[in-house]
Amino acid sequence: MGNALESLSPRRGVKRSREELEESQEKDNGNTTKPTPGDFQTPKRKRSQSTAKYILKTLFEEGNESDITILACGQEWRLHKLYLCQCRYFDSMFNGPWREADQSVVNMEITDENIDPKALKIAFQSLYTDNIFVKPVEAVGVLAAATLLQLDPLIEHCKTVMKGCIAEDLLLTLLSSPDLWLMQVEVDIYTLLKKWIFIQLNPTWNEGGICFLETETGWLEPFFSHCWTHHLMIEQAVDKGPQRVSEEEFLEKSMRCGRILIQEQDYCWRWVGYNFGMDLLLTCRNRVLMMKRNGGSRQFDGLISQQLQRHVMIRLSLAVMRKKDPSPVVHSTGIKTLTLVPDEVGRTAILIIVMQWSMKDTSYVVTVEVFSKPTTNLKLCRTAGVNARAKHM
Repeated sequence: MGNALESLSPRRGVKRSREELEESQEKDNGNTTKPTPGDFQTPKRKRSQSTAKYILKTLFEEGNESDITILACGQEWRLHKLYLCQCRYFDSMFNGPWREADQSVVNMEITDENIDPKALKIAFQSLYTDNIFVKPVEAVGVLAAATLLQLDPLIEHCKTVMKGCIAEDLLLTLLSSPDLWLMQVEVDIYTLLKKWIFIQLNPTWNEGGICFLETETGWLEPFFSHCWTHHLMIEQAVDKGPQRVSEEEFLEKSMRCGRILIQEQDYCWRWVGYNFGMDLLLTCRNRVLMMKRNGGSRQFDGLISQQLQRHVMIRLSLAVMRKKDPSPVVHSTGIKTLTLVPDEVGRTAILIIVMQWSMKDTSYVVTVEVFSKPTTNLKLCRTAGVNARAKHM
């Protein structure tokens, strides 16, 4: 039967006009503004595929209008020279005096085990789009592929991904690595880590509180006693330093310092009081790097060790760094053993540096590793302590 309104309505069965429908919808939405006639004449736009997605799908994924085929990692990519020339690897290949410049098929021999088909695909894909997503588990492979192709933006992106996903065990491995390049001295890293750990363990620390060394926990008397005993052994010539240790022990326990040489000039820096008063002087002159044991002034006994002979083990390394080449070329003397007297130059530690200062955006990083750890023979330590006490009685 229907309701009473339907039976009494004079408009029942009459088709409503478009204007009435629009007006009714506007009232339902709470908007009483009447649309203008021009609103009904404007067609609705249909969202089309974006240009970036079209290029990626048509040119990269489907390989349409390809003019070069790349064979690598057991796969085939139909690509375009115009896009490949964005990286220096292919730009040099196609625009230089190489046979690949006129070939339509290029076979890439990749020896890096970190580069797999997926990593190489991401590297090629970055040439066709800016929207690149690299997972942390893929970062190493993609970084290796980007380094091979010399894709600087992708290299920086991989670095950012890897820095944000460093695990604790990996951090410890990096910090203890003998290949860790550092500036100034290695103790700077220790100081930085010590401050960072303290802040992490004491987020509410008040700077105006009690000094750590004034607390019972901060008393380091046993450590100072241990170092003082070693110092006595050196001064009394009981310990003359190491002459032969394994490479593993040298890399684990040697101290390192580093400097950057930017231009051709004389450089000189010191390790003041290194290892119980042994003062080391390093000089770079006429492209020759050498180390000297500095005797210092004899007026201030105790500041610099006057031991007649001291054995040290040393390794000098030089890395050639170029801004456009992320892989440095490293030269090294290997591990050498020296016996130095005050003011004597360690001739066997000389490193002849092959430098090309004329090369633009090139710098040289010098790293010096020195191992001069005293022996830890407890019997010798006690003997040195007894002799020192007897001397002052």
